[in-house]
Amino acid sequence: MLEINLQISDHNAKFYGDLTRHTLLSISSDELDLLWANDYTLIDLSALNTVDTAGLAWLLYLLEQAQARSSRIEFTQLPAKLINLIQLSGVNGLLPIK
Repeated sequence: MLEINLQISDHNAKFYGDLTRHTLLSISSDELDLLWANDYTLIDLSALNTVDTAGLAWLLYLLEQAQARSSRIEFTQLPAKLINLIQLSGVNGLLPIK
């Protein structure tokens, strides 16, 4: 069964599980509000098992929403499969990676 979990602590966040069209709706708006609570959040993606194109689009959406709220996010520890998906999708350079 696919699932996604989000752990947030201070200026750090980490996703665990599968970031797919089947799991995106399980991330609550309250959890997302915590991402915007700080002026900067570093999001660790190392514990993701699966990311599909909907998950990639959602990461771009997070970036857009952070900017709209005068917050900044960066991503770290991207899995190799996500890097490949970014390259195949032609969105290299759009996600701020630390």
